[in-house]
Amino acid sequence: MALTGTQIITKFEQMVEDVLDTDFTLQLLNDAKNEIEAEYAWEQLKKEQTISVTAGSTLDTNYSLASDFAFAISLYDSGYIVYNLVPFEERRKRRDQQYAYVIDYANTNLQLLGQQSTAQTFYLYYISFSDDIAAGTSWVFPDRFHYILPLKMAELYYAVDAGEKARAWDDRWSNQYERGLLLLKRWDAKMKLRAKKSSSFNSYNPKGVNLNRSDR
Repeated sequence: MALTGTQIITKFEQMVEDVLDTDFTLQLLNDAKNEIEAEYAWEQLKKEQTISVTAGSTLDTNYSLASDFAFAISLYDSGYIVYNLVPFEERRKRRDQQYAYVIDYANTNLQLLGQQSTAQTFYLYYISFSDDIAAGTSWVFPDRFHYILPLKMAELYYAVDAGEKARAWDDRWSNQYERGLLLLKRWDAKMKLRAKKSSSFNSYNPKGVNLNRSDR
């Protein structure tokens, strides 16, 4: 069962043996969530954004990124040609390079290098960051991994609390958190492996049978 923000906070407060300010605990919860999400390029956080590119657009044409954009995975045009990501500081030097783009993280937009001859739709695949967890909402990850959030909260709380309440901390919570995070990464790795295997199948032969084997 998915844990709501309130339920996660209750579990955390039982662990640290203290009742804290609601705003502080919600902030701590989302700090914990953000740290976990920042550790890895999670499959759960992959998204697609379509971008309508106008004919004649150049490096100085900005295309806004999704509000939950964290970092880019890949960019394809409507012909499914993959574009190369160029470091932002080389955008002027390589402004005439075809099939390339830059990300302006400070202003949350994307710019294409070279001049675009036709209007077309581009597909940006990216890692997102999830919405903040509120009292009545839940984390976007599978329910079975929600228990690692109060463990991470307790770890962060211990780091900032130098008083008597810090004595409620037990290293076993760290061990349990690391074990839970490892299980989450293993689950993610299995999804990545399955996707990789699926992409290697011949599009006309989805069962992966080699119809050209010499022994048939």
